[in-house]
Amino acid sequence: MASANPFGPAASLVIATSTSSAATALPKGGKQVRLLAAAGSDIVYVAFGASDVAATATTSMRLVPGVSEVVTIPEAATHIAAIASANTPSLYVTRGDGM
Repeated sequence: MASANPFGPAASLVIATSTSSAATALPKGGKQVRLLAAAGSDIVYVAFGASDVAATATTSMRLVPGVSEVVTIPEAATHIAAIASANTPSLYVTRGDGM
């Protein structure tokens, strides 16, 4: 049985989300990203792609507030798009490898 490697962070950024989707360049390093939507009641939706990627509440990955998720970034993705269900929660994005 293979053992899991701890997540090793490479670079981070904070995105101030809003109720309009916006794309932000991903930080360099690693094939994965750790995502954390700030604690509160607002859900954040994210999508990965090129500079024109857009997140939507119907087709994008849903992030529950206060829960950390680690996902593998699609190979061609250079940007992350985020949109909030309400208000402007912060989205913490840390690129790296592990898990």
